[in-house]
Amino acid sequence: GCWSSGRRRREAGPHCASRDSRVSDELEILEKLERQDWDGALTALMETYGRQVYRQCLQMVRDAQLAEDALQETFIRAHRALRSFRRDSSLRTWIHAIAHHRCLDALKAERRRQARFVVADNPPDPPAAEPGAESRISAAQVAAALGRCLDHLLPHVKAAVLARFQQGMTYLEMSGVLDA
Repeated sequence: GCWSSGRRRREAGPHCASRDSRVSDELEILEKLERQDWDGALTALMETYGRQVYRQCLQMVRDAQLAEDALQETFIRAHRALRSFRRDSSLRTWIHAIAHHRCLDALKAERRRQARFVVADNPPDPPAAEPGAESRISAAQVAAALGRCLDHLLPHVKAAVLARFQQGMTYLEMSGVLDA
């Protein structure tokens, strides 16, 4: 985690750098909830966490349109549930948990859709047999390779990896989001 001593400060990931602003954003949203400003709270929630949630959705479903749909469904569900937010967890954990479940729903729906329709596979071109190829792998190729590896993980394992390494969640936050 983040800690500081008299002599030095250590940061353990991206979640440390923005902790103060995240806390103030959460307080602002909670104040809107106290005033029963549901639309204002939703707007602030979307502004604060929209990009993070979209990245989470995109990484989980690996399709921009499905990710957009999951994102929209996440905030629709959040808006409906704002009145009953019990503060058992942070708003960040709560919204990411909703997104996680919407992504799982989207993946299930996509699997059902694909089972009904035959999808023509276009196999990738064989790799070029050039010496020293590993020295020329670009960041995009590495990202694509990691994405393919993530695609082979079970959805709950993939969600855990993304929550930790992409979203920078603590294990406590991950347990709240992933119900584990």
